[in-house]
This record gives sequence, C-alpha cells and structure tokens, in this order.
Amino acid sequence: MVVGCEETQNESWFPCDQEQKGGFEGPRSFELLEARPPRHGEREQGPRAKQSKAAVRLKEDMKQIVTVPLNEQRNSTYTKLFGVSLQDLHQQGLTENGVPAIVGSIVEYLTMHGLTQEGLFRVNGNVRVVEQLRWKFESGVPVKLGRDGDVCAAASLLKLFLRELPEGVITSALQPRFIQLFQDDRNDAQESSLRALIKELPDTHYCLLKYLCQFLTKVAKHHVQNRMNVHNLATVFGPNCFHTREKSQAKKVSLDTELCCLGRRAIQLKSRSSSYPFQYA
Repeated sequence: MVVGCEETQNESWFPCDQEQKGGFEGPRSFELLEARPPRHGEREQGPRAKQSKAAVRLKEDMKQIVTVPLNEQRNSTYTKLFGVSLQDLHQQGLTENGVPAIVGSIVEYLTMHGLTQEGLFRVNGNVRVVEQLRWKFESGVPVKLGRDGDVCAAASLLKLFLRELPEGVITSALQPRFIQLFQDDRNDAQESSLRALIKELPDTHYCLLKYLCQFLTKVAKHHVQNRMNVHNLATVFGPNCFHTREKSQAKKVSLDTELCCLGRRAIQLKSRSSSYPFQYA
C-alpha cells in the first residue's frame, strides 16, 4: 500500500507532463484549461480570449443595425409612410399640395441647410440614424432633422422613400415611352413629347415629379459648392424615380444609364423656366 502511495506521489498531475508521458487518459485537459474563467486580476488569453473579443464585436455590430429599440413599441399613432403608394398617402391625408408631407419636410430642411453641402445625395447617412428617422416619422414622433439627424441622413431618407415606393415616380406603364423619348435625337421632339407624357402621369405622381425637379434645379445651381451638377443628380435620382425590374445585370446597367440621361434631360428642361415642362401639364 505504501508503494502504491509513493507511485501516486511520483506521478505528475500537470496535464503537460502527462501528455509527454502518454499516460494521461482523462478529459481533454487543454480544453478544460482554456475554458477555465480567468481568476481575479488575471488577463484572459488564448482562443477563448479571441472568441470573447469576437463576441463583443459582433454584439456591438448588432446594436448598430437595430432599427428600433426593444423598449420602444409602436404606439396607436403609428402610420406606415414608406412602401405606400402615392395614391394611398393622398387618400389618408398625408400629402400637402399633392406632395407627401414627409418629402416636403425633408426637402425644406435640405433647402435650408444642405444646398451647399459637398457630395449632397452622394454621401450616405448613418444607417441607424436613417432608420430611426424613418421610425419617428411613421410613429408620429415630432422630428427635427437638424437635431435628430443631419444633412446626409436626411438626403438618404429621401432616396429611401423614393426607392420604396411600390410604383416609381414615373409609372411602369409610361417608362417605355419615356425611354423611347430619350432615344429620339430631335430636341424639339423631345420637349413637346415630354410635356405630353407628363400630362399622362397620375396627379400624385405628377405633383411629386414637379416638386422634385424644382428642388433639384436649386441643388444644381449650387454645383460649385456641392459638386452635384445635373449629370450627378440624374445619376442618383434616375434609378430612384424610374423603378426597373430587369434581372440581367448588364441590361439593368444599360437601362439605368438611359434613365440617368433621361433624368438629366428633365432637370435641364425644368431649369430653363420656372415651370417648364410642367406649365401646360
């Protein structure tokens, strides 16, 4: 019995010694050591430390994409504004002079504070700020864009609203004719045909298009400061106003290019007069 005790005492219970001797057949000691929480004052090391840091980073990233805090529930005044047709917004009394009230609020703010901002509509706003602004507008919470956001966030919110319209500002039924109009090289024919086509838009779409062209004309006049000339504005707003359903990437790029050129043409025509091409529409 004494011999047995001496043999036991001569054995090492350190996992590294047992691993070298090949006599330790117990649990996977290295994993157990790595899984052991650090003692007080001891810094965590090894794979577990890396996993912990990765988990913290993931948690922070998830916080950034949370659109609405869990403790903020939709109240009784919640009204969906994004992804709703212009006609429905009008019927619900959510328009002013035919223009969605939310668009008017954003454009007024940008007119006051954003016309000289470099990269206006090119530089995207913070995703979380944009989503919070969206939630506040739809929840009926008083919104002050200068306090709750900034110029970039407001510009991104406007693009988001246009992009999520079920039907583009230029309706799908008229899109082929608008594109064909652009492909016509005769400028005089373009101008007269553009006026006729605009008259065919539904009233709500017509009012929004007119309002946007008036605003974008002001933006283009400050292109020296904001770096957003007519071409750059058309590049941004063409695809947002003309929704396309092309699945082929090559065709989509080609169509987007045509829409950008068409948008540029519309803004250029609008800038020639305070109301043209809407004066007779």
